Amino acid sequence: MGINDIELNAEEVGSRLHALFHAAKASDEFEFACTLMRVRGMEDVGWDPFVETHQLVTDLMTLINAPLVTHTKVRLGLLLYSHLTEVGSVYEILANLTRVVAGERYAIDPFLDRYPRNRKGEPQFLSTAGKVRALKEMLVGVGQPAVVEALDWFFNASVRNAFAHADYTLHGESFRARSEWFEVGGIQTPEIPLTLLVDLLNRALAFYGDFMREYDEQRSGYAANKVVVGRIVEDSDPVPVELLADGERGLYGFRSPPGESYDAGLSLMPARQPDRRRLLPGSTAPTSHDCYGDLCAGAARA
Repeated sequence: MGINDIELNAEEVGSRLHALFHAAKASDEFEFACTLMRVRGMEDVGWDPFVETHQLVTDLMTLINAPLVTHTKVRLGLLLYSHLTEVGSVYEILANLTRVVAGERYAIDPFLDRYPRNRKGEPQFLSTAGKVRALKEMLVGVGQPAVVEALDWFFNASVRNAFAHADYTLHGESFRARSEWFEVGGIQTPEIPLTLLVDLLNRALAFYGDFMREYDEQRSGYAANKVVVGRIVEDSDPVPVELLADGERGLYGFRSPPGESYDAGLSLMPARQPDRRRLLPGSTAPTSHDCYGDLCAGAARA
């Protein structure tokens, strides 16, 4: 795939991401909610790299907008590009959305079955490029090839590798790499113009901005508690689950069975179950039925 083979704009990328989020919510709202909250087990505050990503983007953009020489700005842009193309949380959310669209359940690691295995069958490291390839296969499998194009629009492993492996130079108006080749107009070359490189860097920032905007809007779209039907335990019958939300934090947790204000007449309710809880990212052990988590998307607005 060439660096400039796909012609998109930020508005089109945002529309394609919105379609994927919408399809997942329509398929299974409880699993969709788990995807938005990125449920991943018990964890104290201050361990979420996704929050750090938001701050890094803000810090680097502040520096890039300062009165610096062109090459310095490009180097900072490459640092930002290298980070944005490595943000696992973005790929995991997209992968879980595809799982939900396919009728599967939210998974803490949606790529686990895609990991290479050793002779003992143990999962081995899956590179970011491997995750992107797996994600694109998943997206095609659920009829979302438009999002595949959005990924190809900004993700270029050769540019990322040249910078991350310290195997590049900026010379005059060009970006050069010794061990990487770039495809431009069907031609393989170790050198690309800075104008083309900067365009690629801006595309990565635009994709991240569109993704975070959609993610933030979907999560903040829950302004009050809502009862949906969900499967708390694997292979169990669906039961009412109350999604917890307010106007300040948006969606922040869930509980099952629902609270006392829930009208059981809205859905068939089996005999009272033991309280089922999932602890959300950035939280400490709950003292009630409620499960709380950081509104990570809020960091993007800080």
